[in-house]
Amino acid sequence: MIIYLVGFMGSGKNFWAAKLSAELSLPWVDLDKEIEKKESDTIPGIFAKRGEPYFRDREAETLRSVTLDREKASAKMVEGYSAIIATGGGAPCFSDNMRWMNSHGVTVWLNPPVEEICRRLKHEQKGRPLIKDLDEAGLKQFVISKLDERQEFYSQAKLEVKNTNIAVTAFINLFIHAQKPD
Repeated sequence: MIIYLVGFMGSGKNFWAAKLSAELSLPWVDLDKEIEKKESDTIPGIFAKRGEPYFRDREAETLRSVTLDREKASAKMVEGYSAIIATGGGAPCFSDNMRWMNSHGVTVWLNPPVEEICRRLKHEQKGRPLIKDLDEAGLKQFVISKLDERQEFYSQAKLEVKNTNIAVTAFINLFIHAQKPD
């Protein structure tokens, strides 16, 4: 089974994937990096040259192929898990991806407070085309608006973690011992 980390940009998906990977000795995959490798281009480049529908199709294909590859290669499992996948912020919202992830593992929605997300994104704005030119108020409004749009998808996760400033062992205990039933 795969652990899928979902949530808005700046929610800590890659941070937690790396931490969990080190603690559990499981491989982890950054879905966006896998797409960039397959396409030999950056995510902003793919959007600019081919558009969002093309990107979302590649995202769904990559999610499925990475999942199946990790399931096949899962000789080593920890607590029944074989890998960790950090998705892009929009991945759960397209192509029935959330259902796919829920049927192949445990989805963990990282949902820190809006203020925390904005604080994190403030330091990353230059590398994120959608928010690079926003002032503080604009950034907060953007985050609130997008979270509202994506709520229906993120809320389908098997587990929601609101406090992402916790110890790794506490985080692990949350999803190993407190998953929502299917």
